[in-house]
Amino acid sequence: MLVLYITAGIIVFLTLSLLIPIDFVFDLKTRREPLFSLRASWLFGLVGRDLHKRAQKGVRRKKRKYSFRRLRQIGTDLKTLSALIKLAKSLVCSIKVKRLSGHLKLGFEDPADTGMAFGLIQPLFACFSLPASADFRIEPDFSTSVLEGEAEGRLRIYPLRVTSIILRFICSREGQHALKRLIQTRKH
Repeated sequence: MLVLYITAGIIVFLTLSLLIPIDFVFDLKTRREPLFSLRASWLFGLVGRDLHKRAQKGVRRKKRKYSFRRLRQIGTDLKTLSALIKLAKSLVCSIKVKRLSGHLKLGFEDPADTGMAFGLIQPLFACFSLPASADFRIEPDFSTSVLEGEAEGRLRIYPLRVTSIILRFICSREGQHALKRLIQTRKH
């Protein structure tokens, strides 16, 4: 009987811990060299961790070789590809944007090129369905050649919602087909 109580307590604890949201705060600045920071916090800020650490200047990482062969094998099956796109879309929709802001300063040597680029980029931002809390500005600089930008934001993810999306995907017919296809391409 004690084992049953302990098991039920662990299940209740895990369920309650999945109800607590995870906040992601990011900051990106590009002036001379790009600076990026990403911090995740849980339990309403009591537990936090920096996810992006700056690389040490003397140490160079090995470049990974990516093979698109496996991706091509997966992509030949439209049913698998549509199921994975549907999963990615529902995962992106589960992210709640708390704050999002950005500033881009754009300029070329020729002011006419700056005007044409600004005329192409500015209407694209109107096409994006950004939340009302988002504030993005694009500023043309007709005097110098410059590309500077800043972006910062706060995103909130509810782990229980993400877990339910993944479990529904795994239990669905399309999800099982996609998982089989992924396993088959891994063997080859």
